[in-house]
Order: sequence, then C-alpha cells, then structure tokens
Amino acid sequence: MVGARVDEEFLKKIEGITAEMKADRSEVVRRLLDRGLREYEKEKALQLLRGGKVTTWKAAEMCGISLFDMIELMKRERVLIPYSADDLKKDIEFLAKKYGKRA
Repeated sequence: MVGARVDEEFLKKIEGITAEMKADRSEVVRRLLDRGLREYEKEKALQLLRGGKVTTWKAAEMCGISLFDMIELMKRERVLIPYSADDLKKDIEFLAKKYGKRA
C-alpha cells in the first residue's frame, strides 16, 4: 500500500476524473499512476537510445512494446535508429556470404 498527500487543486482534478470515469478514487489513481509509469519508462528508454546505451530491441523491451511500435515511437520522437558504419560493413559481409559474392 502506498499513501500520498496532494493539495486541494490536485484532489479536485482527481475527483473530476472519478466522476467522468464513473470509477472510485482508488481506481482512478491506479490508472493515472500506471499511465505515468508507462510514460516514464518510454522517456527513459528514449533517453538511453539517444545516448547509445541500449539497442532498439532493449528499449522496446523496457517499454513493454513491440519492436515495430518502438520504431514508430522513435520516429514520432525523432530518435535516429543507431546504425554505424561497422553495422553496414557487417551487413554487406553477411549478404555477400549469403549470395556467394565477395564484399
């Protein structure tokens, strides 16, 4: 169990959402916390991606989303997919081996 103190204005907003959603206050707070946690995880994953600390796969895993959804998120947030010259060289070598040609 977690408790938190909030000011009157914040509480009024929660009560408004409670009425709008026709749910009890605990359910509304849980949903808002869940949404906030998911947003935090996305922001953190994007930050790590920008810094080259994680792969796109790892970032997707951190967010609990598919690789495709992660790539779409990266596109929306203008985060480049990390792909180095070394990655290109490896891909060319792989394709050359697969198709029997020299790189």
